[in-house]
Formats: sequence, C-alpha cells, structure tokens
Amino acid sequence: MDTGTYRAEHRRILRRAAELRGWSQDVRTAGDADQARAMILRLDLLISRHLAREDTQFYPHVQRQGDARMKAMADEAVADMGGLAGAWAAFVAASGPGEMLQNPSRFRSCCASVLGALAARIEDEEERLYPMAESLPTAEAGA
Repeated sequence: MDTGTYRAEHRRILRRAAELRGWSQDVRTAGDADQARAMILRLDLLISRHLAREDTQFYPHVQRQGDARMKAMADEAVADMGGLAGAWAAFVAASGPGEMLQNPSRFRSCCASVLGALAARIEDEEERLYPMAESLPTAEAGA
C-alpha cells in the first residue's frame, strides 16, 4: 500500500499546526484573533479531509488486507482517533476570536495541548501504522 499521499498530508498538517502554535503565542488584538481563527479553520479543513480519506480508504484497506495484528492495530487507531477528533472539534468550537481575546492564556494552553496530541498521533501513524500498511497490496488503497 502506498502511503505517500497520507504522509504528504501529514507534512502539510504539521506545517499549519506549527504556524498556528507560533501565532497563538501572540494573540493581542482583534486582528490577531481573526488571523488565528482563520488559521484554525484552514487547519480544520486539512484535518477533516485527511481523516475522511483515512476513514474511507486507509483503515478499511488495512482491516480488509491485514493480518490479525494489523487489524487490531487499525481498530485501536480508529478508536483512539475518535477521542482526538472530539478534542479537536471542541477546540475549534471554543476558539472564536472573542474567546481568544478574553482568555489568551487559556487559548494558548488549549492550542498547545490539542496540537501536541495531534503531532503525537501523526508520529504514531508515521512510525508504526504506515510502515505496517506499506507491506500490504496496493489494490483499492486509494493513496
């Protein structure tokens, strides 16, 4: 299975996340907050598209083609992603410009926390799940 598309998406997500993390440290004006909100929404779009591709192509392929160990790892990863996706959605919903300006330290803390969890998840996929999937046949992989 070719994981190149997924890995490229990860690189884009991590770049945007790093930009947001840096920007989150300095939200002081309404313009700053609007910019941070726009960055969150752009990152949300990248994440949503990536998750949709994984949910409809990557994980089903691993679950169909993999051995019992691979299937168990994929099932565990899907279950774990639900928690992170929920945390990300809550962060997006709670991170409006007004909230950022009202409590900038909370915004910085929440941003660092959710982006840290996102980076850890990507690292796990890159180091554990994708190498495993690369041993599978490419047919129907969608990548």
